[in-house]
Amino acid sequence: MQAILAEFRSVVTSWRFWSLFGFHDAQLPMHRTRFGLLFYTFQSLLRVTVIFLVLGPAVAANHHDYFGYLSIGMPLFAFYSAAVTSGYGILTRNKIILGNGNVTYLACVMRFMTEHSVRFAFSILGFAGYLAVYPQTFNAAMLLLVPGIIIAVVFIFATALTFMVVSSFLPNLAEAVNSIMGIMFFATPLLWYADERGGMRGLIAMVNPFTHLIAVVREPALGRVPEAISYIYACSFTLLVVVASIWLFGVTRRWMIFKV
Repeated sequence: MQAILAEFRSVVTSWRFWSLFGFHDAQLPMHRTRFGLLFYTFQSLLRVTVIFLVLGPAVAANHHDYFGYLSIGMPLFAFYSAAVTSGYGILTRNKIILGNGNVTYLACVMRFMTEHSVRFAFSILGFAGYLAVYPQTFNAAMLLLVPGIIIAVVFIFATALTFMVVSSFLPNLAEAVNSIMGIMFFATPLLWYADERGGMRGLIAMVNPFTHLIAVVREPALGRVPEAISYIYACSFTLLVVVASIWLFGVTRRWMIFKV
């Protein structure tokens, strides 16, 4: 336990590494474009607009907030998904740096967090346009964004750490993991609403943890109070992932790098 606590403390002292490298990682795919990081904004805005125009009339006839629903939900799910799919590649990506012994495992996880936080921040800029059109969205319920964001950040960090560890002894599952997250995209209320708790759609929405992990952030952002069950599910699942990640990391951290 002392060694794990030391790892967490080292995250503070190595902030220059993970903040600079993480920001550079976010910029790298777009460094040849004129728009730079704003390309993430245009990419997300284009995707949301097309879905809004194609599915909006059929899916959201009685919901005026469908554009906001998409523009906050889809980038958030992409962040959650990255914790699984990109978390699987953290060890491989940082193998040389870790081999030199100058950087800790958790600093590499924070590098991932910085990169995808920057991507997420630029991806949701389109949501600002929705707020400008619907200023009534601003109300007291938005204060619940604070606990929602805390839950999301803790879950994403713990998930990335978990899959970083899993990748060291199950490296061949990467494609299976990517496929599962592709399925989860359609099983999560991103393009559709889960207002009705009956039927198969309601059941899928209820048991899917991503439904609730997204709801505790998206609902306050849209000026609504999330259901209590969403907080229960989100907190319980996050706690489960945190405990699993710490245990897995504790039993594998000494030899993990040699398995890559």
